[in-house]
Amino acid sequence: MPLVVAYDDIRPDQIRRNKGGPDSPASTSFSYFRASVDTPDAPSAFLARYDPDDRSCTHYHAVDQFQILVQGSGTLGRHEVAPYYVHFARAYTPYGPLHADKDTGWTFMTLRTRFDAGAQRLPGALDKLRQVADRQPWQVTTRAAFPPPGSVVSVQEIPDIKDDRGLFTRSLTMAPGAQTAAPDPSGGDGQYVIVVKGSLLHDGRERKALTVVFVNPDEGAYQIHAGPQGLEALVLNFPRVETRAED
Repeated sequence: MPLVVAYDDIRPDQIRRNKGGPDSPASTSFSYFRASVDTPDAPSAFLARYDPDDRSCTHYHAVDQFQILVQGSGTLGRHEVAPYYVHFARAYTPYGPLHADKDTGWTFMTLRTRFDAGAQRLPGALDKLRQVADRQPWQVTTRAAFPPPGSVVSVQEIPDIKDDRGLFTRSLTMAPGAQTAAPDPSGGDGQYVIVVKGSLLHDGRERKALTVVFVNPDEGAYQIHAGPQGLEALVLNFPRVETRAED
């Protein structure tokens, strides 16, 4: 069964404050759902809100990851980012540093399909990274543009984020009350639908942006039903995990 959680559904005990330090940012995390050591194949989705002018050093994760800048601005590596830039990094790919704008700060959505033990920060974790076998580092940062609302349902591919293992991203604009099927998720390792504007209807309830939908590869295409204001959304399909390197 798909997981569908709206920002308004996040409970106070799912909000966590990080004081930060020399290599990690002062930030607030809003958890939609999270994998754990006991549920390693479960998905994780959370918002991270950086304080203005805060930073995170270059680091990597042991799993594939999407990030979407949803508010504010800053720099991710050499890229200046603002809504709605999308960053994808394969497992064991260092990225960064991250620097939130000194006036606005920023908020980005982080998405994973499997448990991750946390950021491995460089240069301290460099020796550990060098020991990873069969590493295939790759990352991309690109801005997602949404189709103009000229028809009932408009879909646009984001060609920079795509591979032959099921990875793809698409942007979607839907008129109020419109319905459509999301792309087939079966070719990858799980799919997210992120409603960034408007709302969708699910189980008889309106779920306003930011709403997160996660669909397992064997669950079939998710049926998207736009709310009374229509919606703009991103569809993000994770690539298949063919060979997973170990630390």
